[in-house]
Amino acid sequence: MKTLIAICGFALLLCIPGCAGMSPEDNQRLSTEINNTVSVGMPLTTAKEHLAKAGFSCDERSYAPSISCTRMRDNILYSCIQRANLIVDAERKLVVAVKPEGNSCIGGFG
Repeated sequence: MKTLIAICGFALLLCIPGCAGMSPEDNQRLSTEINNTVSVGMPLTTAKEHLAKAGFSCDERSYAPSISCTRMRDNILYSCIQRANLIVDAERKLVVAVKPEGNSCIGGFG
């Protein structure tokens, strides 16, 4: 009986946080991390290298002025995609703006 109570208690603790990664604090932490990793005026190649070291992959297939970079964060209970958009100059050599897009998560309880 004590084992069953312990298992139920542990399961309840896993359910309490809800869908992690969706809170304003989580989005602010992501925004801060991205802004500390990439800055306006940085060469695009350097920005992509810094984001790659942080686990992001960037999609440059489009010739739009925006380059989308994403990173997956997985847990046993949920999965999140973290996004950042790099706005580049006309020659696609310099970053002119950095726009963290926040977390999009699925799973969890709540």
